[in-house]
Amino acid sequence: AVLTIVEFSDFQCPACATHALEVQPALDEQYVDTGSVRWVYKNLPLQIHPQAPAAATAAECAGDQGQFWEMHDALFAKQAQWANDAVDTELARLADDLDLDATEFSACLNSRQALERVLPDIYDAISIANETPTFIILYGGSGRVMSGSRSASDFATLLDNMIVDASTLEGN
Repeated sequence: AVLTIVEFSDFQCPACATHALEVQPALDEQYVDTGSVRWVYKNLPLQIHPQAPAAATAAECAGDQGQFWEMHDALFAKQAQWANDAVDTELARLADDLDLDATEFSACLNSRQALERVLPDIYDAISIANETPTFIILYGGSGRVMSGSRSASDFATLLDNMIVDASTLEGN
């Protein structure tokens, strides 16, 4: 891939849900699936979203069973269902919907290990991202920070221009 995009996101953030559900599928099809862009997801649960750390942990626990992206999609699609005081019950329900091993998922969710995998993402965001979603676009030894959700067409225009720039840099 000529570009790497590091996305800092919060599972309880409405703008992040819009990006994940409405924009990302088009970007995946056009750029990620074709190998033009490498996409890296990093958790940045904001303090204003009290259930976001639990959701980030749930995604990590699902990842232990090979279903990070499936849980990622479910968390964003069902944000209104789990983002409440019954978050643990709702996260277990999502895990069940994904046919995850309930005992393994629960043990992971209740341990510190998965949450400790979220912390480095938060540390990575310090001085780079303080809102979500934030995208760091890396190519040719440099990067660009882009905050906030964009439409798929706006994002595509930006990526097309950066891919041309990156390809030009590689040719030198």
